Amino acid sequence: MESVPGRSFPALKGSVEADVCVIGGGITGLLTAHELAGAGRRVVVLEADRLAASVTGYTTAKLTSQHSLRYRRHTQELGAEAARTYGEVNQRALDAIRRLAADLGVADDVEPRDAYVYGTDSAGVADLRAEAEAAAEAGLPASFTRDVPVPFATVGAVRFADQAQIHPRTLLLALADALVERGVGIFESSEATEVVGDGRWSVTTEQGSVSAEQVVLATLTPSAGVGDDLWGKLYCHQGFAVALELHDEDALTGADGRGGVLISNDRPMRLMRPVRRDQGRLLQVGGASYVADASSGDTPYDDLEAWAREHFDVGAVLHRWTTQDYDGGLEVVSAVCTHAGCIVLWDADEQGWACPCHGSTFAVDGAVTNGPAEDPLRDLGHLLRG
Repeated sequence: MESVPGRSFPALKGSVEADVCVIGGGITGLLTAHELAGAGRRVVVLEADRLAASVTGYTTAKLTSQHSLRYRRHTQELGAEAARTYGEVNQRALDAIRRLAADLGVADDVEPRDAYVYGTDSAGVADLRAEAEAAAEAGLPASFTRDVPVPFATVGAVRFADQAQIHPRTLLLALADALVERGVGIFESSEATEVVGDGRWSVTTEQGSVSAEQVVLATLTPSAGVGDDLWGKLYCHQGFAVALELHDEDALTGADGRGGVLISNDRPMRLMRPVRRDQGRLLQVGGASYVADASSGDTPYDDLEAWAREHFDVGAVLHRWTTQDYDGGLEVVSAVCTHAGCIVLWDADEQGWACPCHGSTFAVDGAVTNGPAEDPLRDLGHLLRG
């Protein structure tokens, strides 16, 4: 955000027509607009504030097919073919971003990096080895390694070769300029306040409206009256990050000279990468934590700074920020009624479970809301948690 000033795009005034209206001007919205425009669609992008200045502007900026220990779980739960498909899609996306950056003249801002999931506890070595094997079998450039480019002791890591880190604003603001040249309408300070459809969609802003055949909500959470019922099903994870002056510019560089982006398998989670800048490199350190109490103050930042100083040769903290991830809660309960063993059915009107035999009803989490059942439906969430 500091190194790349934003562009200036007008607010939407009056009525416009499009094939597709994309709501959200972050990485999801602008890349969606790029794909649609390339397919010959007339596209309008609405951004409530400024392009690439919200979640995308404060991303941790890893560009990798490695998402912690994912491939072994996918293989076990969904099958080998699903794990392979997941990996192929991610690798193709990585390649597509590189091609796009080259086309826009900003290839240097997609920096080659190897990605690591490392561990410091010997009890986790078997999991790391199993993940590396599953990822390799899924066609990913994965291996288990003891050579982890950090200045502290580890027991090994899953290494994905030839991944990347990205400067998202350099890429996306250049892309926005190119989209405007191709006829895409991009409007900032144009919050979508209502989305209604009746054969054709109408998207309303404070000073204008878009009539479109289709609408894409590329926002962090559903907005403009669409998906309002999801709020009660979402819970928020806040991720914290700090960036400090890095005195040892060779830190996070492997034996082959290629830098790394790293995330820990241990908890509390630690994510780190080097940040290039003209005045010398920074070390970015992140960690995820669910924060239910806003009065927690600076503690998450203090913890990250203390950890960075313990493990690296660093100077002043120059930046710190937070962002959010949202998940929909999933309840898994037995369908066997606890009264007489009948199979319950979902009651969409009451948003709960109903027994067709004797009338017992249960909340979505299995709690009894009406007898004769006295005990809740059995919680089967452990099947997902392993």
